[in-house]
Formats: sequence, C-alpha cells, structure tokens
Amino acid sequence: MYKNILISTDGSELAGKAVKHGANLAKCLGAKVSVLKLRRPTTSSRWRRRWWKTRRRVHKRRAGRCCEVACVAGDTVKAAGVACDTVQVEHEHVYQAIIDTAKSKGCI
Repeated sequence: MYKNILISTDGSELAGKAVKHGANLAKCLGAKVSVLKLRRPTTSSRWRRRWWKTRRRVHKRRAGRCCEVACVAGDTVKAAGVACDTVQVEHEHVYQAIIDTAKSKGCI
C-alpha cells in the first residue's frame, strides 16, 4: 500500500516521537522513509543591508542546525531497520514545500 512515507521534522521532542512512530509504521509496511527538514530563507527584506555579515552568519548557523536535525532523524529511522533518505528544503511556505517534496519522492 505505502511504499514511501514522508516525515517532516523540526527537531522538537514531539517531532522525534513522530519520527519513531513513522519508522515503526514503515517497518511494518515494508516501506521506506523520506525525512524532510524545512527552513525558511533569510531574505534581504528581513535583514537590513548593513547587517549582511550577520545575515550570512545566521544563515550558516541555521543550515548547520538543519543538517543536524535531519541527520538525527535519519539515524533514528535507520536504527529501526528502515531504508531512509533525508531531504533539506529552504522554502518560504512550509505547506508548499511538503507537498512538492511528497510529489517528488513518490509519497502521494
């Protein structure tokens, strides 16, 4: 029935529980998991031009945190014995990023 399950995470404790439950569901169904970590872009409209160095530092820090969260979730899924791939997306609208990723990964 299900061949690929998309799990979106933000690194919170509740999202961690969802990742574990999703991994167990995928294992029972013989499906694989795609873990999605979203982040909103840091745009120039949010930051003043004179703060470009700060914006760049914030962007790097957020990218590092995003990678860390995706890796932890991916490791949780792999520890359950389920095939997993991680996806990191930067998008202004969270709902649209989830829909686009689900379509591209065959989760719909």
